Amino acid sequence: QRCHWFIFLSHFKMEAGTEATLLAETLGRIIREDASHPYCDVATPVFIDSETLFDLKRLRPTVRKSDNLVVLLTPQVLTRPWCLVEIVEAMLNDQSVVPVEVQRPGAAFKYPQESFYDDLRAGRVLDDQGMAILLQEKI
Repeated sequence: QRCHWFIFLSHFKMEAGTEATLLAETLGRIIREDASHPYCDVATPVFIDSETLFDLKRLRPTVRKSDNLVVLLTPQVLTRPWCLVEIVEAMLNDQSVVPVEVQRPGAAFKYPQESFYDDLRAGRVLDDQGMAILLQEKI
């Protein structure tokens, strides 16, 4: 059975909102124009949460209803609790996670070392509100 969306586009809006919108529009057009693509008949084959999701309780089910999670890698994306929720949900459900580097002068994504994950687990990366979201989501 086919999912609702071919791609769920995960991004930090402040760093990659424009890129996410352009990518969603371009990929959506390419998919719809390819008659052999299994999602060519779907009006919106690419889900972008900042444009379509109005209830955060629907975030995890929406990730599950997507074939692929594409994560736009920008400097602070891994410090955004809802982006982490999306990544964890996809991993828990054995979905493809596709990292895409957004390249812009002075704003390169740095692949984290193990110390980043240690700090994240210890509560030294996210603020109290961000940690509360992860606890609420049981992550």
